[in-house]
Amino acid sequence: MSVKWNTRAFESKIAAGLERNLDRAAEYLQSDIQKAFPGSGKQGATKKEREANRSKPGEIPHVQTGGAGGLKGSIRWERSGKGRRKIGSTIQPQGSLHSYPWYLEMGTLRMRGARPWLRVALKRNKQKLNKIIGKKVV
Repeated sequence: MSVKWNTRAFESKIAAGLERNLDRAAEYLQSDIQKAFPGSGKQGATKKEREANRSKPGEIPHVQTGGAGGLKGSIRWERSGKGRRKIGSTIQPQGSLHSYPWYLEMGTLRMRGARPWLRVALKRNKQKLNKIIGKKVV
């Protein structure tokens, strides 16, 4: 009696399962980041209202105007290759080396301190993301 083993089919199932788990982890992280932004903001907020709702150094950026075009609404994930996912903001830089989300995350010389949102989310969700990615794939 002999046993035939289809290694390629098995490896293909493992790879597909891992890709699904990575997608689920990216979706979870995107949702968590968007939920974490404090403040509800409001469309058409005055300068005085935005000043009152401004985040302090070290805090996650506060929602200022409530519009979908802001940082909170721009958080997306995408497949950036086999076994890779990229998550961040879709806000594009205009004539500068980095974009607004990057400046919030890292801070600038003119800013009194960074308002990290991505690194905080990764640290907060490290165990959960590992659990999602490590789920059974076959």
